Amino acid sequence: MGTTAVVHFVSGDLWGGAENQVYQLAKQQTEREGLKVCVVILNRGQLYDRLSESKVEVLLCDESKESFFKILSDALSFVKAIKREYGDVILHSHRRKENLLAALVALRQRLKVVRTMHGADEHVTTENLRKRAAKRLELYLYKFLISRHVAVAAHLESDLSRCGYRGRSITTIPNGIDFDKLEGDTGASDANPLTASLLPCSGGKAWRVGIVGRLVPVKRHDLFIQLASRTFSAREEIVQFFIIGDGPMLETTKTMAGSSPASARIHFLGFRSDVNRIIKELDAVFILSDHEGLPLNLLESIGLGVPVFGHDVGGVGEILRPYPALLLKAPLLPSAEKAIQDLLTDDSNLKQQFLSCRQAIVERFSLARCEQAYFELYVSCLNPLTTKSS
Repeated sequence: MGTTAVVHFVSGDLWGGAENQVYQLAKQQTEREGLKVCVVILNRGQLYDRLSESKVEVLLCDESKESFFKILSDALSFVKAIKREYGDVILHSHRRKENLLAALVALRQRLKVVRTMHGADEHVTTENLRKRAAKRLELYLYKFLISRHVAVAAHLESDLSRCGYRGRSITTIPNGIDFDKLEGDTGASDANPLTASLLPCSGGKAWRVGIVGRLVPVKRHDLFIQLASRTFSAREEIVQFFIIGDGPMLETTKTMAGSSPASARIHFLGFRSDVNRIIKELDAVFILSDHEGLPLNLLESIGLGVPVFGHDVGGVGEILRPYPALLLKAPLLPSAEKAIQDLLTDDSNLKQQFLSCRQAIVERFSLARCEQAYFELYVSCLNPLTTKSS
């Protein structure tokens, strides 16, 4: 068997869980003999910079400067050249715009497309008639132009089924983490990365909890700030709250934090390339999102030995449901406040359940297993083509 090429289509406008997963997957794929890895990316940002430093071949089609038709033309030329060189080519798209772009390229070049659904926001409904009509047309095109639809969590597979995708066209491949490399990524440093922003504490420990991810409405940073306010008024212990990430809601979130009675204990760290080192210094991470796929910050935090508290939403619930000490219940804020109390009192049940959760995650969500599953899926898509040509 000769070399097969995979071409990922990704936006790269912000750095979040989906972008992190694409980066990790593409890097892992470069280690596979007989697989050429390429990426068509629509924005210059963290993902573009990181991919450019790796063995991945990258085509930048800057959507802030170029029309969709110019991007389509450039992507067609890029894929056509790859097809000429390698023969067997599979396209792998991530998120909505890129799904359409990859599907149109595939139609012109007679190629197969694998599409990964990273989160439920890809199928948000709207009352706007025009948008609903466009969405229906989009789903109709996907049924005919995309060969395989991959969900990163079981609930997303159910969403795909409800959208009308059936049978072998749907599969679930959970996100993966290189847990061995994760510890190495924390890096060694003489300085504690969180020390500078901590309040002076006379005796005892200053506890640190955080929320990690893009600052967008669905992540509910507003609830995290409300939690800081409740904890500030309810406890004498110093609990520091760290918001790690960047995004369009940054200034709004800073304004909310500034009006909180706990404002001096809420710290914005922005986007951090050393995010794993930051997470390692936390005592807990909270996930308060309205919906999630399978968040990498959950896998990474637990892999680094940091407890994660989240509620029963999407892939978060699928992972934390067997561990009630980590699973927040409704109403969310009182449950989150109790989680902090359990953390501060060194609750033995919490510790035991977290250890069990960590062991299960390391065994189930390895990056090598994720990459192998995708490779097998690529092969299953290409086999009919190979059979025809032989």
